[in-house]
Amino acid sequence: MIFRAHISNLHKSCTQETLLKEFKGYSNILEIKVPKNKYGYNKGYAFIDFSSSVEYLRFIKENNGTFINGKPIKIRKSKNSPLNENMVIYKK
Repeated sequence: MIFRAHISNLHKSCTQETLLKEFKGYSNILEIKVPKNKYGYNKGYAFIDFSSSVEYLRFIKENNGTFINGKPIKIRKSKNSPLNENMVIYKK
């Protein structure tokens, strides 16, 4: 099962490499997707896929509001990400 986090409020210079470096401590990251506009900048959001629900929830709890390239990012559960009804997402 894949658990997808949606990250928003990214600085326009933030890249996949930036996020890989920032979140290198999470071993269950499967993929990081950073959609780009026609000028080559990100669209202000990204998706990170996890193979572990435990690490996925820890990621959201530990990183929501973290500053990357001078902007606080917002992290939430992606609409398409499965979550057991018994799981609780940390909210600030």
